[in-house]
Amino acid sequence: LLALLYRGQVLFQNQQRRIEQLPRVRQLAFRFQNLVNQHFIEKRTLGDYAALLHISTNHLSDAVREATGQPAARIIVERLLVEAQNQLAYSEAEMKEIAYSLQFSSPSHFGKFFKKEAGITPLQYRQQQQAVK
Repeated sequence: LLALLYRGQVLFQNQQRRIEQLPRVRQLAFRFQNLVNQHFIEKRTLGDYAALLHISTNHLSDAVREATGQPAARIIVERLLVEAQNQLAYSEAEMKEIAYSLQFSSPSHFGKFFKKEAGITPLQYRQQQQAVK
């Protein structure tokens, strides 16, 4: 177990060194994407992430767009959509359970979000995924 923990620490340190060698804009975008992956359920605005990074919203937006070619807000939305798709495809949870687990204020708000972003309703998406299986 200690050897495994040590190996994990070495891998983490190597990753940190590689990140530190990136240009600052890329480092910031990387840190932002990591934070989105950790907090996308409870933090939905660019301001939330800018506060975590101790920078202005405009600076974060510009840096992420420069590094990734897409708006920072889009990255947050896409991460939330991927999670919704995963839950629809791989769980038996009802739509309302998924909506509340992703901290939408109501199932209808979740449905509107999903349809806008995916182009189909959550139910249609689930049915498509079941047909593929």
